[in-house]
Amino acid sequence: MLALCLLFGARAGAEETQPVSLGYHDGLSLRAGPVSLTVNAAEQARYQAAIVPAPTDNRSGFDLHHAQLALDAEVLGFISVEAMFDFGAQYTAQGGAATVRDLYLEVRPLAWLTVRAGQFKVPFSRQRLVSALNQSFTDRALATLAFTFDRDLGGLVQALLWRKRLRLELAITDGVDAGPAVQNDNLDLAYTARVTIAPLGPLPLVEGDRARTRPPRFSLGGAIHYDLAPTDALPPFDDLDHNGRIAYVGVISVDAEAKVAWRGLALEGEYFFRQEEPGFGRANRNFHGGYGQLSAMAWRGLELGARASYAELPALGRPAVGVIGDKPESALEVGGVVNYYFWREACKAQLSYTYRHDTAADPFDTRRRSGHLIAVQLQAGF
Repeated sequence: MLALCLLFGARAGAEETQPVSLGYHDGLSLRAGPVSLTVNAAEQARYQAAIVPAPTDNRSGFDLHHAQLALDAEVLGFISVEAMFDFGAQYTAQGGAATVRDLYLEVRPLAWLTVRAGQFKVPFSRQRLVSALNQSFTDRALATLAFTFDRDLGGLVQALLWRKRLRLELAITDGVDAGPAVQNDNLDLAYTARVTIAPLGPLPLVEGDRARTRPPRFSLGGAIHYDLAPTDALPPFDDLDHNGRIAYVGVISVDAEAKVAWRGLALEGEYFFRQEEPGFGRANRNFHGGYGQLSAMAWRGLELGARASYAELPALGRPAVGVIGDKPESALEVGGVVNYYFWREACKAQLSYTYRHDTAADPFDTRRRSGHLIAVQLQAGF
C-alpha cells in the first residue's frame, strides 16, 4: 500500500510540474509538458488604383492581398515543425500547392546551430526574408521583386554566433518557385550562401523601427546564389550541342544589404547584381538594381516613409512588373507611405503612393510607360 501511494504521488507530482496551459505569447499558445503549439493568423485587405496614360486603361479594385495561417509545433525545445498557408488572391489563383508557403522540419542540436529541411524562403535579400506582415510599404520594392527568390525545396544550415550578432546561412535547394512548382526540372541544384553582421546587437527581422531602438544599431550583409535555368533561346539555338536537350544558362546573383535603426528612424537598402552566362561563346548578360528606403515613427503609432527603387530586369524569366502589366527592360519607382499601428505589428492601416516609369523591352513599342499607383491596405491578425 505504501509503495502504491508513493508511485501515484510521484506521478501526480510530475503532472503538477508539467501542466497544460493556454495563453498568448506572440500568438495563441498551447503547452503540454515538452510539447508546444503556437498559432498565428493575419489578413491584409487592399484597394489598389493605377492611373496610366492612354491607350492603356486605368484600373482599380479590391483584393485579399494576404490571408495567412501559421502553425509552429515544438518538441523538447529543439525540434520544431513550421507550416504557413496563404490564401491571398495571388496564391489561390495559381491553384495546386501554391497556398502552402512554408512547410519544414527544424532541428537545433546546439544553441547556435539550426538545420532545416522542407519548403522555406531562400536566404537571399533581407527584404524578401522579412514577412509581408512586417513590411513598411504595401508591397516589396520593385528591385526585390525582380532579382530575388521566394520559396524553394531543400535543406538549410544556419549558425548564430557572437551572441546572435553574426549569422551564417547555407542552403541547397531545387532551384524552383516552390508552391506552383513542386519538383526540379533538371539534375542541377541551386546554392545560396548569406552572411549578416550586427556589431552593436541583433536587429529583429522587420522593416522600420517601431520599437524605437536605443542605442543605435546597424546590420550589414551579403548573399550569393547560383543556379542553372533553361535557356530563353528559340529553336534551333536552344540546343547548340545537339544532344536533344534544351541548353541551360548559368545564373549568378549577388546581394548586398544594410540597415540602421535608432529612436524610430530606420534607413535600409539593398543592391542586386545578376549575371546570366549563356555559354557557347555568347556574351554574358549583366543586370543591376536596388532600393533605398527611409522611415520614421513620427508620433505614437504613426509612421512615415519614402522609397526609391530601380531595376534592369533580367532577360531570363523576366517578371511582368511593368506599370501597364508588361515585361519592361528597366523600371523606376519613387513613392511614400503613411502607416498607423494600432497594436504591435499585427494591426495597422497603410496608405501608399508610387510614381512609376518603365522602359520598353521592344524598341518598336511606343506606348507611354509612366503611371501613378495608389494603395490602401488594412491588416489585422494575432
